[in-house]
Amino acid sequence: MISQKLTIGLLIGSVAANLLVVGALVGVVIAKTQHPDGGAIKKRMQSAAVAEFNGAGFFAALPAPEKQKARQIFVQNRKIQRQNIRHIRQLKRQIYVLLREEDLDRDAVISKLAELRKAEAKFSERGQMAILEVLVDMDAATRARVVREMRSPRSGRR
Repeated sequence: MISQKLTIGLLIGSVAANLLVVGALVGVVIAKTQHPDGGAIKKRMQSAAVAEFNGAGFFAALPAPEKQKARQIFVQNRKIQRQNIRHIRQLKRQIYVLLREEDLDRDAVISKLAELRKAEAKFSERGQMAILEVLVDMDAATRARVVREMRSPRSGRR
């Protein structure tokens, strides 16, 4: 037969576990009723941010002559951009190594982060200039359509 102390202990443990589960469920329900779509912060971030570049939408919206021009420009930039990407990945790995060290060297991490920002800016600038080179000779209506498509998350996907 189970002792009275063990029975009381199991009962208290069971009640505690049930309260924990119920509390978690209530918390989720309250959070969803207050922010059913992910919350006000997420909304503000999305409305404040510029939509990400959609390469497929950009390319799909280009007229045929500009598609050929874009291919040539992107092929010319491909090797350099791949090198830039490799450099960015290398810097990130170095930062992770520095962050995992027993004695964190704050100055070394700050230095590597500065290098990373420069490398990311270089990568971004090269891509932006390539896009600008494609867009610069287009008429205003075509350019507006292409820009709209390159910002749309759904465009260009099949």
